[in-house]
Amino acid sequence: ESAVSPKEPETVTVAATDETEGALRITSQPAGALVTVNSIGWGATPVTIPYMPFGTKVIRVTKPGYISAQRRFDFVRDSRVRSVRIQLSPDPSNAPVEK
Repeated sequence: ESAVSPKEPETVTVAATDETEGALRITSQPAGALVTVNSIGWGATPVTIPYMPFGTKVIRVTKPGYISAQRRFDFVRDSRVRSVRIQLSPDPSNAPVEK
């Protein structure tokens, strides 16, 4: 029988092209809109999701008084942090009534 000797942990260097995830930063105008990516909530803008797997994403941004915005985009390995900015338009049917 051979005894298994404890080994030192291996250090693996991962090239940038081998990365499977990156940071995704989402901002909106106005700020404070709620963000979902592929139907998972991430909080209010501005928000940075540090470990988002690459692939096609559907980003939805909602804020009371504004028309919800949805954007589909391919999150690829072109940079370590990818920023998406979404402009929200006021919802005319939800305009505040002046008192």
